[in-house]
Amino acid sequence: MSTTNFQTMTILHATCHVWSCYYHHCIIILNMSKKDFNLAIIVGTNRDNRQSIHVAHLIEQVADKFPGFKPQLIDLLQFNFSLNDTEPSQSDPNYDKLIEAADAFLIVLPEYNHAFPAALKRALDSEYAAYFHKPVALAGVSSGPWGGTRAIEAILPVLRALGMLISRVDLNFPQVQDLFNQEGVLQDQAYLPRVEKTLQELLWLTQSLRWGRDNLS
Repeated sequence: MSTTNFQTMTILHATCHVWSCYYHHCIIILNMSKKDFNLAIIVGTNRDNRQSIHVAHLIEQVADKFPGFKPQLIDLLQFNFSLNDTEPSQSDPNYDKLIEAADAFLIVLPEYNHAFPAALKRALDSEYAAYFHKPVALAGVSSGPWGGTRAIEAILPVLRALGMLISRVDLNFPQVQDLFNQEGVLQDQAYLPRVEKTLQELLWLTQSLRWGRDNLS
């Protein structure tokens, strides 16, 4: 008896090639042509003179040309959140609308004092259902040599508590003050394929979880 089967099927109005292995009881999606999943790129701080905004713009530019994603920059500086943390549901309705529409997230995460910014925690706490069962990738940013690694480590339990699936591929931007010129133009082109690799992994997760949210209880 054959242990494998190859077939073509449609998921989310997209043509997919699916390989089924009955021996291992698994299904692998080999190719999927669905485009324009909404990618929310969150600028994780509302501080003035933040260098991480250049990283966010870079990712937005790469994602805009990347097949599969429709990027939307979400700048925390543009929203008003209640400072009363006993009322986490009181969010900015404009922020809520963007988060609910997102199929995936990429958080640009500056490291402040070995952790991530309080403004980002407040924004994350303002929602729950809109993050649940959605994928997220992280881009750490720091002025030092470690590229926001400790901020990434600090936020992982928060994202898991929100029910998000965290990509295994991170981005790190160490000594960010030297990576961009005064106009915000990237000075080291080696970062471009790294961003693309992160988006590729995130797209796979986005496709899989979108199907799961639409078809599984």
